[in-house]
Amino acid sequence: MPKKYSTQPGHRFPFGATFDPKGTNFSVWGRSATCEELLLYERLDSPVPFQIIELAPEVNRTFYARHIYVDGLAPGTFYAWQRKLETEGKGSF
Repeated sequence: MPKKYSTQPGHRFPFGATFDPKGTNFSVWGRSATCEELLLYERLDSPVPFQIIELAPEVNRTFYARHIYVDGLAPGTFYAWQRKLETEGKGSF
């Protein structure tokens, strides 16, 4: 099983996943998201993520961008975003 990675706030630009020698910055646009999570997978066919990182709005949000930096995360790790959306006062899903 892969290790659990530590994180930092990250940067809003550029959008997508950006690798550097010390880790990976992730950024995505999410205007109506009420909760944003970054899911990390060991393989493309992994049934469950090995780490779920919840983004804190007060730290990982700049305007409509959600962003996080994952220390030590190298290319080759699969990821997905999971979010809950505001649906015009009818809750979220």
